[in-house]
Amino acid sequence: MDKDVDLDDEIEHLSVFHSAVASFYSPSDPSGIRGMKRERIQCTPSWRKHGPRRDCAFIVDDDDAPGFAGMSVVRIRLLFSFTRNGVYHPCAVVQWFKKVGRRPDPQTEMWIVEPEVK
Repeated sequence: MDKDVDLDDEIEHLSVFHSAVASFYSPSDPSGIRGMKRERIQCTPSWRKHGPRRDCAFIVDDDDAPGFAGMSVVRIRLLFSFTRNGVYHPCAVVQWFKKVGRRPDPQTEMWIVEPEVK
């Protein structure tokens, strides 16, 4: 959801996070409690002393399109939050990926994506 923020207001509290927990409903996955799932999204500058780890996530673009056809992929670059005028704003800076082609790859049956460069 896009919101306009008045930059003249003072930020009361700013925090940076190296991970976040996403909770979502997945009715086709029987391993969760009644379809509920939790996944930890990592975005850390040092993962096991081998450099950064920046996980990817799916963004639903079109609720009516089946499966991945209605989704996009992003790589999480930064997780942060701030409070302004008493309102808490959780945020993420992401790198968008675009789909290559209009359908999954015929050999792997998986979608191919590549970084979107602007």
